[in-house]
Amino acid sequence: MNAIVGIRTNSDMPNVIVDRSNLPNMYDSNYDFVIKNIIDLQKDMGKIAATVDLLKDSLEKQEKRTAERFDKLDDKIAEDLEKQNQKIAEGFEEQDRRIAEGFERQDRKIDERFEKQDREIAERFRKNEDKSERAFERLENKITEGFEKQNQRIFALEKKMYAAGAILVAIVSLIGLAMKIPWNLISG
Repeated sequence: MNAIVGIRTNSDMPNVIVDRSNLPNMYDSNYDFVIKNIIDLQKDMGKIAATVDLLKDSLEKQEKRTAERFDKLDDKIAEDLEKQNQKIAEGFEEQDRRIAEGFERQDRKIDERFEKQDREIAERFRKNEDKSERAFERLENKITEGFEKQNQRIFALEKKMYAAGAILVAIVSLIGLAMKIPWNLISG
């Protein structure tokens, strides 16, 4: 059984090639055992190398799938965040719209209250003005009536004074006449 067996090493040394024909006969049985073990070891190393290559390929594929999954997950998270941000923004916009509508309603109510108060104040002012005008007219009428009554009294008093003056003038005239009359001659 002459065979050339190649031994593969992981060192920087070149591969060792064993030629069984050069081995001494006395070690033939031991060398066969060693060569067989070396061959088995080489086969096992080949299987291990193939398994390692398969594991490397599998690991690379797994890493690629994991990276793709992470990319998809990142994309999904980004989409979900975008949707969530959009919902939040829409919620804020809706809240702002509701607040603005509330302020508008409050402003309208306040404006309506002010307008109502302005109308009420204007109405009260107009009523008070009317009352003041009527009171002023009544006062004016009373003053005018008072002046008229006072004038009538003064006029009546003047008439009485003129009449009394006329009577007094008549009495004084009569007295003056009576004094001019010689009373001593008339008596008897």
